[in-house]
Amino acid sequence: MASGHAAAYLPHNDSERNENLVNQLSMKLTGAVALFAVLLGVGAFASAARAEDVPTSGNVNNSNGGGAHIANIADLKSPLDASDYDDDPGGEPGSEWFHVAPNLGDEPLQMVDKYVVVYNPADVAELQVTLRTRPGGTVVWETLLPGEDGVSGSECNAMLAIGEGGTVGSGLLVTGQKSTEELTEIRNRCTQRTAGVWHAAFPVSKHLPPGWYDQCVAISHLGGGSTPRECVPIRIVPITGYATDVEGLDFGTLKQNIRNVDEGNFELGDDMGTVMGTGNTSPVLSLAYSWMKNDTFDPGTSKYIKNDFDAQINRRDGSGLIVDFDEADGLLGGADPDSTDPFDGADIASLNGICLEPNEPLKLDFSVTPRQVLYDGAYRGLVRLSIGEAEEGCEPSLGSGENAGGDSDGVFNNLPGEPVEQDYSGGEPEPTVTPEPTAEPTEEPTQEPTQEPTVEPTEEPTVEPTEEPTVAPTEETTP
Repeated sequence: MASGHAAAYLPHNDSERNENLVNQLSMKLTGAVALFAVLLGVGAFASAARAEDVPTSGNVNNSNGGGAHIANIADLKSPLDASDYDDDPGGEPGSEWFHVAPNLGDEPLQMVDKYVVVYNPADVAELQVTLRTRPGGTVVWETLLPGEDGVSGSECNAMLAIGEGGTVGSGLLVTGQKSTEELTEIRNRCTQRTAGVWHAAFPVSKHLPPGWYDQCVAISHLGGGSTPRECVPIRIVPITGYATDVEGLDFGTLKQNIRNVDEGNFELGDDMGTVMGTGNTSPVLSLAYSWMKNDTFDPGTSKYIKNDFDAQINRRDGSGLIVDFDEADGLLGGADPDSTDPFDGADIASLNGICLEPNEPLKLDFSVTPRQVLYDGAYRGLVRLSIGEAEEGCEPSLGSGENAGGDSDGVFNNLPGEPVEQDYSGGEPEPTVTPEPTAEPTEEPTQEPTQEPTVEPTEEPTVEPTEEPTVAPTEETTP
């Protein structure tokens, strides 16, 4: 395999379904039957994470009486950017809820600024802020905000000012999380010091599966006691991408009726044939071949390899043992690699038995078994790699060590050989309110199972085919 690294990104449109395979890597066979890849383009397809209806009601308490209580929970992407406040697929202002997509490969880790408005904040001792799976309530991020961190008066008023783009107030308006009237009410209360705003920044990693989550706040009061935890929905948007070091294949010296293999491994970046999902969805890999063409033996009459192309994708367990694979054998090539559509008529193999899980390296093997009589000279062709939408049931789940900040233990969270299911809450989820009337909110650490070190497999060297001269027959036989 030739050196290099390719990465691709697929934005999602949850309102349309496009079953076409996209993000094609075309690899050219040149010289001594070597392939090298060129990234052709980027496309979009609907996410395997189904498009849920957004909630239609909130749960924040806007009453004017009583002690400290949560008035509003809102979010904006960090850093503030007037053109990129959120990732709401409905556009701006979109829905009243916040939508955000992680960055591919967490490069960089996407951050979000959270703003918690509390009415009558004088007796706030502490705020417990959490992000939880929905349903289930697993805490994937949390922080404690001291009461003295809240701002009121002119500082609060200035924070929520409505003016030019790139401000908190403008962002809340543009995204539809607040109206002008609601912001005016909060600012008036800030002036009267009957409202305060707390700020916290939290990460959104690609290790968070797409879907609805709950962002919750509970108040611990000065002198003891607490308010019930109140929650509003937040949506993690699906994003699909992959990285591969397949930028070239070399089948070595071709032999008739012998399977000629270019073997990969599980180490992304060493140019030996690896692919990895870098988003928070689980796409599947597909491929197609053109013919392989020899136009050096007789420049006037090209010789071809037209069929019996193969590919295999492999998964290992924590000990390095290959526990599952999916393969496509005997594929028919499309057409002349120099033609307008070299993949016209080609078999398109979807290796849908193995999902590309986030951050899991998978081994790729490519091969060809020439049935035609071979002629002296170089054969060249094209191979097209694509990633496409997986069927339902091929979706990532929150697994061992995974939380909003990433993956703390590095353990792959799939069940080898089986699709990984994501628990989605469809329809219009009602806001979750969990009463906690008596006890102060205690710190609930992110649930992380005991770390089990992953045993790295020993690298198996690729066996290079023996160089043997090809004897040129006097005439070509039709396969």
